[in-house]
Formats: sequence, C-alpha cells, structure tokens
Amino acid sequence: MYLQPHSIAFRSFHALQCGETISCMNVKEIRLINLLRLADEREGGNLAAVARTAGTDPAYLYQIVSPKVRRTVGDDLARRLERAYRLPDGWMDQISELQEAAGLSPEAIEFAKLFDRLSESQRSGLRALLVAANNPPNTGTHG
Repeated sequence: MYLQPHSIAFRSFHALQCGETISCMNVKEIRLINLLRLADEREGGNLAAVARTAGTDPAYLYQIVSPKVRRTVGDDLARRLERAYRLPDGWMDQISELQEAAGLSPEAIEFAKLFDRLSESQRSGLRALLVAANNPPNTGTHG
C-alpha cells in the first residue's frame, strides 16, 4: 500500500494549535512528518518498504499514519529509523531547516510538492484560481 500524495497535509496538520506555525509542533507531530518524508523521499511513498528497512512491522507504521488510530513514533522507533537510513542522531525529532527558515506550514510544503508535479497549463489554471480566490469581485457598492 502506498501513501496518498496528500497524506502529509491530510495527517498534519490539523494539530497545529498555536497559530499555524511549525515551531509550536510537538515531537510526536515532527516525527510523524519525518516518517512521511522518509517514506516519500526514500521509498516512493511505500511505508511497507520503510518498515522493512527499519526492521519493524508495516502494520505498526500504517497505524501511526492513520487518522483513526492514536499511535505515535516513539523513541525506539525514531532511533531505529535514523540508524536504518543512516541519518544523524535526533534527525527524526527535528524540523527541516528549510521548512523552519521559510516559515511554511506542512500543508504549504505539501502543496508546493503537488504544484511541482503539475503541467505548465495546470499550474497556470491553479494560479488563476488562487488569484481569484484571494481577490473577491468588487460588488460595485462604494460607501
């Protein structure tokens, strides 16, 4: 089973409770984002492949990313993933420097990734839609 392209946006991040900024996220939320990043960037979205690489049960990882199950990436799994992918100690607990520097929400990062996959004509149509949504039509009444 593969993750849906919207999974990071879908799962992450209704939980941003402190004004929609990444800096207010707790370690559980950060680890979830980084698990999804590993799956996306290293395994083409395949959580089962991440589980095999880390030597853990794929069902456990699917429970972690499920919006219906309240499992999290614990310390042991975080360190196991770091070792399996030869990442620096603590990588799973840290926000990407690019996300933090840009001040972007996980949804914005995912939106940018999806945008990059579009054709030029699709991008143009989406830009027009976003511009129209941000510039409501003038009702013609002036006070």
